[in-house]
Amino acid sequence: MNLFLTIVLAVGPLYSAYYSAERQDWAGVKSITSKLLYQKVARKMYMAACFRTGDYQGIVQAIEVAPLDQIDEYDIVAYAYASYKLDDPSTNRLIDEARKVAPYLDDFIDYVDMNYNLRHRNLWRAHRIALTAASRWKRVDKTTVFTYANSVLNNHPSNAVEVLKAALPNMAREDSARAFLLMGKAYRKAGNVSLATHYFKMALIDYPETPYSIAAARYLKNYRTAKAKAYFFNKKYTTALKYAPSYSDVRLMIYYKKGRYSSFMRRYNPKKKHDPRVYLYAARIYKRRGQFLRARREYLKALDAKDKDVREAAVLELSNLIIRRRDFVGYSRMKGKLVNPDQFQSLRIGITAYALRKKGDAIKYLEKAASSDESRFWKTAALFWLYKITHKRKYRIQASRTKTYSYYTLRTYKGKVLTTDYSRWIQAHNPRYSEHAKRGKFFAFIGFILWAIDEAKMGELAAGYDIGRYAQSIGDYQTAIATASVTVDNARAPVPKEVLKIAYPCLFHSWVTKHSRSYRLSKGLLLGLMREESRFMHRVVSRAGAVGLTQVMPKTAKKVWRKIKPGSRFHSKVLRNPDTNIKIGAYHLKELLSAFGNEIYALAAYNAGKGRVVTWKHYMPFADTDLFVEMIPFKETRGYVKRVMRSAYIYKAICE
Repeated sequence: MNLFLTIVLAVGPLYSAYYSAERQDWAGVKSITSKLLYQKVARKMYMAACFRTGDYQGIVQAIEVAPLDQIDEYDIVAYAYASYKLDDPSTNRLIDEARKVAPYLDDFIDYVDMNYNLRHRNLWRAHRIALTAASRWKRVDKTTVFTYANSVLNNHPSNAVEVLKAALPNMAREDSARAFLLMGKAYRKAGNVSLATHYFKMALIDYPETPYSIAAARYLKNYRTAKAKAYFFNKKYTTALKYAPSYSDVRLMIYYKKGRYSSFMRRYNPKKKHDPRVYLYAARIYKRRGQFLRARREYLKALDAKDKDVREAAVLELSNLIIRRRDFVGYSRMKGKLVNPDQFQSLRIGITAYALRKKGDAIKYLEKAASSDESRFWKTAALFWLYKITHKRKYRIQASRTKTYSYYTLRTYKGKVLTTDYSRWIQAHNPRYSEHAKRGKFFAFIGFILWAIDEAKMGELAAGYDIGRYAQSIGDYQTAIATASVTVDNARAPVPKEVLKIAYPCLFHSWVTKHSRSYRLSKGLLLGLMREESRFMHRVVSRAGAVGLTQVMPKTAKKVWRKIKPGSRFHSKVLRNPDTNIKIGAYHLKELLSAFGNEIYALAAYNAGKGRVVTWKHYMPFADTDLFVEMIPFKETRGYVKRVMRSAYIYKAICE
């Protein structure tokens, strides 16, 4: 009887704690679980909440009152980290203990050790740790190296340069730009102007797309064109214009981005050789003006771009133009230009051929795209279109074995979600002894979501699920979604529903159920929209000003408010209330569904606006929602529709 009462008294508050965690109310989680520290699950939730609120004293107290048989290696490493944050004198001893119990977290423990030694001016020890991190280069080592370099830059510039040079061979492109900027600053501090200038030039000229190129530009005289490019690629167009030479390509690109199309065309010479990005922009302007033949000519020139993004944009927009105009000559010229098309180009040619009713060409190019393993996502796209055209079962099976839960695979199966038995799957993919899973769970525990995601990506298939399950157990649903999604995204065979439910949790379920019933809306569609719009963070505000779970714009919300609560006053603060936000988003989505009669059109309108979707539908040669998705001119909206539809299919399978 006593055991039964103990379980009842513990489980009730835990449900309340999870309810608070669902709403990112970590203060509430702390308040509830602080009285249950004798229970391991509650204590872990309490500590996770302390990490997220910066209450390191609470972490220390939670470990000190815990029964000895409940203390694990995560607690010991967390204790060392909290002691470092509190600058406790026993930190060195605790760091040594952490090294013994969790050698798989060596890079994180080194990070804590180095910071503690920097704080206490033990520079020799900090330098040795930074050099070790530079040569080892695990996930946390990058942070260690750059933290050290920034800390010693002013007083010990030579030490900063030594560590950065040791790490350079391991660095990715953006990290290299950051290192060159710091090395330039170090040499400048040391009085070596020529070497400082050399490294600033490298950061500016070789890496113009990184923010570090702008920082480097401030230390250099001249180099006007390079500075203009750096500011352009970092979207500082007004500043870029100050440096751009009068008739340069970079000035043309700036004019385009600032919407000064007349200025662009006055200086643009189609007979002159330009940057392929300029050809792409010129084609867009010609298309806006209705000069379609000229637009086609410039698109064809842009297909030669070395930049993958420019090349893909050109082939996508050109194929859309050809479909829209029923331009058979343009189709022939595109094929002639792309003699050896890559996977994406083959896919777009195949889709264009399908739209022009050239079935033989469509199958030929789609099979070429499907035979490539360059991108599994585009491979499943090609397989979907092949199945759509031929109805051959082999293409559907190949899609499920390539990327089981991609948008295209789910469309191939008409929304049916394949799953498998949990016990068999977990035996085949047991993540128990995976080092990446153990590291990822610790990073989830202390709230370092990006590091947890990286471990999920580097680990075995089930690592992401294991990390996600642990994150969900401590109430961190955002980390759970992000890490478990890695497992779902990489699956080449069905996974159990238990895995899908971690990556696609049915949060705010009671309100979703209530409002979906009120407006006769699919619960799966509403959950899918919320997941992709906000990741269930009800206080989030986008750069454009969209608010809350359904990311509705205040102007749109005000119009909806007048319909659902006529006569009452609207204030944008109500959008931060989950119940109200879901109600407004659901009503708006239902209006769009009623207007267009189709989920895909409604979602496109939800993201890009109703007027744009009406215009896009007008350009369609025939009614085909799959072709409509491929022809959406906005990359953001195109991806948004695919993501929400994918989520909706999965939610319909696990929550309805």
